[in-house]
Amino acid sequence: MQIEAIVSSYALSRHHFGTGNGPDHLLNNGVRDDLEAQGHAVTVDEVVLPGELDTDVEAVFGVANAVAERVRKAVRNGLFPLVFAGNCNSAIGAVAGLGAENLGVIWLDSHGDFNTPDTTATGFLDGMGLAVIAGRCWGNMAKQVPGFAPVPESHIAHIGGNQFDADEEKLLRSTGAQVITATEYGENRSMPDRALAALSDAGVRHVYLHLDLDVLNAEEAPANHYGSEEALSVASVETLIRAVRERFAITACGITSYNPDCDPENRTVRATARLTRAILSTL
Repeated sequence: MQIEAIVSSYALSRHHFGTGNGPDHLLNNGVRDDLEAQGHAVTVDEVVLPGELDTDVEAVFGVANAVAERVRKAVRNGLFPLVFAGNCNSAIGAVAGLGAENLGVIWLDSHGDFNTPDTTATGFLDGMGLAVIAGRCWGNMAKQVPGFAPVPESHIAHIGGNQFDADEEKLLRSTGAQVITATEYGENRSMPDRALAALSDAGVRHVYLHLDLDVLNAEEAPANHYGSEEALSVASVETLIRAVRERFAITACGITSYNPDCDPENRTVRATARLTRAILSTL
């Protein structure tokens, strides 16, 4: 398979800082070599925004525009878009590039990313990406991203969360989205199958798979400063990815929020290579 690795090295408005260093580190320390060893051809297209960035909002939606253009072009040319990004908000662009018809979103993340300006207690913009995708906030900015349309909440599954804000979790659970926390997953391994079946029943035929690496257990695969040992094992995420792949066409994937400073032994790099193999093995 031909893979277009779309690289956004931004941590909000800061270039090559913190999680903005993650994409290059993943690709250059084993993930690209592993993909090519599996027989995939990998090309890299890096997002570089013009000029100085004055605000995080400008950066987030600038990245979204650039990612949307690159995902749309990759799909048109028969390439698989694999987005490596410093922040989860890159998913706004990936979804816009794919188009909303029959699209589902599988969101694997320790955090909810479903805050809005009305629910957040911190104002942290990168905690709002999934809410933007669902049409809950930043609508005027999102509609400026070419191809963007909100994804119906019945087409969304959030799996692996363990660090929700209270109002955020209340909002997310009030929607038609499927929500399975890390604890719930551990207590009932059949829950993801039921969640995926619900998406299929709602009309989902293909999915954007979002993998924030802090969904992984921080002791096994430390991704960033916000990880938790209450998170999912690499093996359980691999099993979940295979279940997604068996039911839906995965048409793009985002891998985000990795800070190499937290991973001196490259354990998360090796885990990422393992999970990308699971994503791509039968595409």
